[in-house]
Amino acid sequence: MWQILYAKKTDYRADLFARATKAATDIQATNRKLLLRMKLQQADLVIKSPKGTTSSAMMEMMAEARMT
Repeated sequence: MWQILYAKKTDYRADLFARATKAATDIQATNRKLLLRMKLQQADLVIKSPKGTTSSAMMEMMAEARMT
């Protein structure tokens, strides 16, 4: 006759912390890659783009990495 409805408790702080930690890890990895690329350029080493990408595509990827 009577039905009991159970609500799922959501811990918003834990969810926000997990998303912030993931974002920080992603940004840190991107920055590490960009710093390595900059150091290679400063040392006048030749940097080849990955196979199948053009230099303009590589520049777009770098711009995206800077924005995130």
